[in-house]
Amino acid sequence: MTFKRNGCYAGLDVGKDWLDLAIHDVDGTRQFSNSPVGVKNLIIHLSRLDPALIVVEATGGYEQRVVQAMFSAGIPVHVANPTRIRSYARAKGVLAKTDTIDAVMITEYGYMLSPEPQNAKTEEEIRLRSMIIRREQLVEIRAAESNRLHTAHLCMKSSVEDHLRWLSVQIEELEVQIQALIHALPAVQASVNLLEGIPGVGPITAATVQAEMPELGQVNRQQIAALAGLAPITGIVERSGGGGAFLAEERVCAACCTWRAYQVSVITL
Repeated sequence: MTFKRNGCYAGLDVGKDWLDLAIHDVDGTRQFSNSPVGVKNLIIHLSRLDPALIVVEATGGYEQRVVQAMFSAGIPVHVANPTRIRSYARAKGVLAKTDTIDAVMITEYGYMLSPEPQNAKTEEEIRLRSMIIRREQLVEIRAAESNRLHTAHLCMKSSVEDHLRWLSVQIEELEVQIQALIHALPAVQASVNLLEGIPGVGPITAATVQAEMPELGQVNRQQIAALAGLAPITGIVERSGGGGAFLAEERVCAACCTWRAYQVSVITL
């Protein structure tokens, strides 16, 4: 049985330019601009409602400003995986997708499942995660450029090589900044030290897992595996047949890093 908190439930569909708010059992939606002024007006409006929970759909970073504003205002908020929202909508037979429909579906998802509000992140935690995500992006770009080098025309090879050198320098600088920030955070450093004791786990993998999954030490191993997208979900079968499929949460960097660490540990053992 899902626990219901006192107060209203609301859902927020986040776009690059607009925020669409729907409230459970209230017809229609209300729109705010995804700007400092719009977010401020939204917070004022939500504070008057005394909400039990606001569910926000993760949208690749566009939700960060409004989520941090809710944390600062003491408004209970949960950032939901878009895949789960769409699965809920499909289960209800709702296939159309508009900002209004999405806001309503997010609201219903929050009311029916009542997920736990998330804890606010400190500025240092936000910085750490941002640096780790950026490093992962640069590593992916470097891998793509390295592949291009093999097929590049002779006149373009020097351009690709210059870019590869630049990317390597940027990645190294980010790694230094990541380590410096971790050293300034004793609790994070302690967790990273524990993770580095696992075969195949190095400083960057440990830092990534810690930043992407702060729930470590607070939930059990099955829940952590599910959060990382490394736990097979019973009843969901891959196209190739047999076994359970792996459903990733928003922790893509953590899933990639832990998988690479596993491969290294297998090779070295």
